Amino acid sequence: MKTLITIFTLVCLAACSSEPRPIECPGERVIREPFMRKLAEVAGSAARECGFVSLNTDASGALTCARGMLDGKDPFLIGVQFQGIDSYVWEGVAADASGQLSYVTFDSDTMGSVCKNPRVTVVRCASIILPNEKGQQFQCLTE
Repeated sequence: MKTLITIFTLVCLAACSSEPRPIECPGERVIREPFMRKLAEVAGSAARECGFVSLNTDASGALTCARGMLDGKDPFLIGVQFQGIDSYVWEGVAADASGQLSYVTFDSDTMGSVCKNPRVTVVRCASIILPNEKGQQFQCLTE
């Protein structure tokens, strides 16, 4: 019985380690390409790329660009990475030449099985609220 309890304890300690496990995916650049392609497709060829901002990187320049383009009703795209629980997560905004705004999200694995179930989602928006502070996310208003 002692052996069984010891084995169970060791298994629990290994599985419940406080150290985060690294995401076991192909390179992050390869993983985000479907997101980047979808943003570019939705925004159109005339769109200005305001930037793709990786996790823990200053997004102020890209957001300033996006605000200017949004105010001028010009086509643009922007993407920002956020911390996912077990996957790479990106959010972005695309505005096309007709003024249509879209909120685009990417999750490298929606099922928690290590980068095997990626999903890109596009939602059309009536208006967009861009983040003001680090850690805030885009807000897509549909009405």
